[in-house]
Amino acid sequence: MARISNRLGIEIPLLQIFEAPTISLLSKYIESVNTSNNCSTGDYPLVPTPRETEADIPLSLTQQGMWFLAQLKDNRAAYNLVRAFVITGSLDTTSLENAIATLIDRHEILRTTFEAGEGMPFQRISSHIGLPLSIVDLSTEGFDGIEEVILQEQNRPFDLIQGPLLRFTLICLGQEKQILLLTMHHIISDDWSIQVLLSELSSLYTAGLTQKSPSLPALPIQYVDYAAWQRHRFTGEFRDSQIKWVRLL
Repeated sequence: MARISNRLGIEIPLLQIFEAPTISLLSKYIESVNTSNNCSTGDYPLVPTPRETEADIPLSLTQQGMWFLAQLKDNRAAYNLVRAFVITGSLDTTSLENAIATLIDRHEILRTTFEAGEGMPFQRISSHIGLPLSIVDLSTEGFDGIEEVILQEQNRPFDLIQGPLLRFTLICLGQEKQILLLTMHHIISDDWSIQVLLSELSSLYTAGLTQKSPSLPALPIQYVDYAAWQRHRFTGEFRDSQIKWVRLL
């Protein structure tokens, strides 16, 4: 075990041998240590990658798998994520539209589309996209039409090439009650990221109403930086160096 620790440059406590008695479990422990080290001071830290106009940017491994599956599915809306949020009280639609525009400018992934060249996908980041807020008035219908609108959003596919890959729909039920629908393609989002986006949208909307600057942290790292970092970790010499320990057992 000391020889493995020396070769890999990490310390493997004796207790870990009992907690991870198989090669599979031990490999997960070593990978977690390597991930922690390389995200901070390792050979390949997670840092911003150069942005080049019209550059073909590789996908993350998760995105690539989802892209290939999306090409095979007959139902192109299968990867739609729809979330509904009730808003009570008066709503300033202009401030909401401004908040949405700022949110999209803030996150590159919301301005990303996906193309293919020679059978392999790549992503493109637009410098700016316009995303209108769709408004559906159900004030005279009550709650009867809500389910229909949600189903329409769920079943309306996105165009991965043309984009945008998200939609905002505001269902008006009256002056004091609305429902905001956020529909996104899974290739640019998940449940956790949707919660982050909505939290930031709320901050941006409130800041717009009060004419104050939103207190949001800077984003030195975007998703494309993670994709490049992940690609390096799981390809080429770096990947080979991470699995050498198996040969030592």
